[in-house]
Amino acid sequence: MTENPVNRIATGYGRFYAPIAVCLFAFLFFPLYDTVVVREEGVEFTSTYGTVFDMATNSGGAPAMIGILLLAALLAMLAVAAVRGAVPPLLVTMAVVSTLMAVLVLTKVGTGTPAPPITDAGKAGVALLIATAVLTAVHAVHFSALRRRNTAAPDSEPR
Repeated sequence: MTENPVNRIATGYGRFYAPIAVCLFAFLFFPLYDTVVVREEGVEFTSTYGTVFDMATNSGGAPAMIGILLLAALLAMLAVAAVRGAVPPLLVTMAVVSTLMAVLVLTKVGTGTPAPPITDAGKAGVALLIATAVLTAVHAVHFSALRRRNTAAPDSEPR
């Protein structure tokens, strides 16, 4: 008896989702932005950002709080996709959320002027978010195409 191709594909992609979730969770504890030092008329101003949690506790930390909530939602969806398999609506939602999170980090929402440079950990996090968006979008297309092909082809009898 052969395994259902849709289940086989879901299992294959599902192997990636748990490690991605662990790595994304770890990025909560690394600073995303470098410290900015501004010198004006002999006075030095320093802006330190720290981790996402540090940014969320500062005034104007609403974008960081939104990022934490989006990450919590993405981690939950990755866990479901890793354990139970995923359907296209879940996969598309994962792609949209991870893209939105990457945009939040890249546009440096809530950091002020001058905008701080992104740390190496922040760049790695953005790269992982973009890779997650691409992987989940490809999984959704692959899943949909395979399902469409299986429903279009009549069951054939073995010879």
